[in-house]
Amino acid sequence: HFYSNKLFFISGLAVLVLACEADDLKHNEDFDVARRLYAAQKLEQALFTAKEILESDPFHTDAMLLAARSAYYLREFDLCESYSRKILKTRPDHLGARMLLLRVLNESNTRQDEALAEIEHILAIDPGNIEAWYSRGFLYEQKRELKLAIASYQAAVSYSGPIANAHARLAAIYTSFRLPEKALPHEEAAKVVARQYIADLRSTQKAER
Repeated sequence: HFYSNKLFFISGLAVLVLACEADDLKHNEDFDVARRLYAAQKLEQALFTAKEILESDPFHTDAMLLAARSAYYLREFDLCESYSRKILKTRPDHLGARMLLLRVLNESNTRQDEALAEIEHILAIDPGNIEAWYSRGFLYEQKRELKLAIASYQAAVSYSGPIANAHARLAAIYTSFRLPEKALPHEEAAKVVARQYIADLRSTQKAER
């Protein structure tokens, strides 16, 4: 009886393992489908597929992140925030989730302090994050804390090299202080970067034809 029971247990365990592996395989296949839908900008379908994965596997981080991204671009900001925060509960240093959360907070006119706190988390993980530095500058500019805004925009420029928006905001701030000698170099830099961006874009479009 002992051996027969042991054999029954082992065979049952093998069936269970195979079932789990098959389920994992199906999840991987489903996620590949969701990823392809997202890449094709079929966001509603991508979100639906990601939600189906999460129903059977609530801790599938990649599916949760894809759902959050899809929700963000569908402007379902509450849903995007919910998924992002779920990821951060178990993975507080997940940069993708933190960036999505920052973008959601930036959509609001009343959550500036939350956004600034989130930026500090992001910069602790990724000190050269251009989007975070630019957002920091913009938020401090809105709060009229212009020294901090200037420092943030300058950091964005120093980390990234050319970034037209940061140069443009620096030019605007220096102009508001009636400091044309400081504004002018950033105005010119913004124009140069914008022209280079257009040229690169046209070159890419020609290559793709």
